[in-house]
Amino acid sequence: MRKNYRLHCETCGGSLDYAADGRSAVCPYCGNEYHFRESRGDALVLSLNRAHALRQNNDFDGAATEYKLVAESDPQCAEAWWGLALSKYGIEYVPDPRTGMRVPTCHRTVKESILCDESYLNAIKYAAPAQAESYRLKAEQIERLQSGIKSRLAQEEDYDVFLCFRSADKNGA
Repeated sequence: MRKNYRLHCETCGGSLDYAADGRSAVCPYCGNEYHFRESRGDALVLSLNRAHALRQNNDFDGAATEYKLVAESDPQCAEAWWGLALSKYGIEYVPDPRTGMRVPTCHRTVKESILCDESYLNAIKYAAPAQAESYRLKAEQIERLQSGIKSRLAQEEDYDVFLCFRSADKNGA
């Protein structure tokens, strides 16, 4: 069990509450559940927390560098691979004003599907089964967002700068 350092939530940055065995945790702030194959050492937790903080502050390149360092030192660290995928696609989780739930926002439009991304596939490969399912669901949500952005871009004229914001009508559309 984690005695000194706790892994922070990849979505909201909250400090996770661990189960007694240290192999599962829940974020008390956003409700995300985490399942680990094994408990994490302090050095790994600190590195992942640093990478998560960079990504949550929209420093996607800095976060990717940190996640790559973690993946090099622990090639089976699913959290590092997932963080690397989130960084590549520029994913920030923001509160939905209607529900208060954190939802992904894409800061980057990437040509390739996240579902075929090597980092995502490694995250699925090395994650505990319940965590892999969580990653699959989140990746499918990101893929829907990216597909929507790409289809709108295909209908637009070429441009040098694109500004956007998230908006929904009263029915959530």
